[in-house]
Amino acid sequence: MLNKWLVNSAVMAIAICSAPAFANLLPEEWQGSDSGVLSISGEGQYFMQSYNLLDVNEGVVDNFQDFFPGNVAEQYPLFNHQTNDSWGYRANIGYLFPSHEWDIRGTYTQILDSSSTQSFSIAAADFSGSVDQKNIYDFQAADITVGFFFPFADWFDLRVGAGIAFADIKQKSTNTAVAGSEVIKSTFENKYLGVGPKVALEAAFAISQNLSVVGDLGLFGLWGPSKATTSLLEASPVGLDNEFPNVEDNSQFSPGVDGKLALHYAHLMTDNSRWNIELGYRGAYYSDALQNEADGFDVLRNDISHSVDFSNTDYYNSGPYLSIGFEFM
Repeated sequence: MLNKWLVNSAVMAIAICSAPAFANLLPEEWQGSDSGVLSISGEGQYFMQSYNLLDVNEGVVDNFQDFFPGNVAEQYPLFNHQTNDSWGYRANIGYLFPSHEWDIRGTYTQILDSSSTQSFSIAAADFSGSVDQKNIYDFQAADITVGFFFPFADWFDLRVGAGIAFADIKQKSTNTAVAGSEVIKSTFENKYLGVGPKVALEAAFAISQNLSVVGDLGLFGLWGPSKATTSLLEASPVGLDNEFPNVEDNSQFSPGVDGKLALHYAHLMTDNSRWNIELGYRGAYYSDALQNEADGFDVLRNDISHSVDFSNTDYYNSGPYLSIGFEFM
């Protein structure tokens, strides 16, 4: 784990990503040049993730309680809205072609692997014991777009881009409830890998010679395999009593949106280079990318040997970020 953290930290430290080298917001001496502009920067972000894994499905919790009596089902962490906060980075590279009207950009985002564990006690009329929960999250995304700049004014720039986007989303929850000699253990694992087209709209408004407000909005539609696995285990001192696995594996379409709003400051270092710093907030939303854990435990509803289809649910993340970069003409 330490070695993995060190590798990820090193990658983040050397990550490069495109800064908003907008055509009309380039330094005045650059605007008349026939040279292209290479943009690189490294960006760190504090991500707040949310997995809306449980849609209230009437009867699921009641049937769970009927099978395993007690209030554990109502307070069981697996049946709660899953959230997690993590650090991550964004790594992109961009090149503004000599005409200063067209550019190409590639981005890569990763939320560093994280886990969260919590324990608490439950005391009810028909259940008294403890619950332990562990969550593991992983998110990676990338895109590449070709863009065109519309020459409105020296103080305002607009870019329209199109390309392809990719996302790899994983989540796993393991929960163990212990009441005396009885143990109830459940596991839910969710994976999605999607790729598809993306369009993007970006704008920059100059406040002063060095300071500007920048923002972007991207729309994409991803297609790829989605897999959800549940496992529910009841055990006692005499051995395994019941185990109910359920797996759903299919292809899933996930439309989504991402965007940011930030302040951007750039300063010339030489006639052909400048550095920049950007502070803002960005987020991403993937509709129907994951699958609903509650339906995975619907096997308890009538026939415990019957496997049912999962329903789709969403994933999103957002948070503040800080970017430091360089531009070279």
